[in-house]
Amino acid sequence: MFEDFSDEDLRKWIKNNYPYEEMTEEEIDQKIMENFGPEKLKEMEFTLKIDNLNFKLADYLEIEVIPMFFESIPEDARFYDKEDYIGISNKFMFDEIESMKCLIHEVRHYYQKYCISHKTEKLKFAPINLIEEWEKDFKKNQQLMELSEQMCLATEIDAYAFTKYILKEWFNYEYHHNDLAYDTVLALYISKYYK
Repeated sequence: MFEDFSDEDLRKWIKNNYPYEEMTEEEIDQKIMENFGPEKLKEMEFTLKIDNLNFKLADYLEIEVIPMFFESIPEDARFYDKEDYIGISNKFMFDEIESMKCLIHEVRHYYQKYCISHKTEKLKFAPINLIEEWEKDFKKNQQLMELSEQMCLATEIDAYAFTKYILKEWFNYEYHHNDLAYDTVLALYISKYYK
C-alpha cells in the first residue's frame, strides 16, 4: 500500500489517520494497558529505571549509550562485543539490584572495548597497562575457559570492581563477591584505580 507513497504523502496519511493528541502520563499509561496489558506497562516502567542508569553510566564514562535488552539467556548477562549491545537475563526483570549489577558490569566491558580502540586518548579509570591487558583478554575465547579461569581475567576483575565501586558510590549498596579472597582483590583494585 505504501510503496508508491512519497515521504510527504506518507506524513500526510499518518497525520490524517493518526492525529497527534496531547495526553497526560496517566492517559498514556491507560492506553498502554488497554493495548498491551498491565504487565507490559510494568515492564516498561522497570526497564526505564535500568535505561536511566545506562545513560548515567555512559555519561560518567564519556561513551555512547549501548542498547540494553532483557532476553532469554543462560547466564545472568552478556556483552555482545561484535553487535555492541547488552543482554540481561529475563529472570532479573523486576529485580532492580540484580539488573543494576548486570548492567554496570556489562557496560564496563563495553567501556573496556572502547578504551582498546581509543588507547591513544586520555581515558577515565583506564591506564595504558590495564588497556593492554584488556586487549589480550578480548582476544581470548572465554567460552572455552573454566569459570575460575575467566574470573581471573583482567577484564573480569575490572568489571566486578567497577560494579562494586558504582553500587557503593552511587547507591550506598555494599556489594560483596561470594568468594572472600576475590572480594578482597576487588577492594584492593578499587583503592588503586578508582580512588
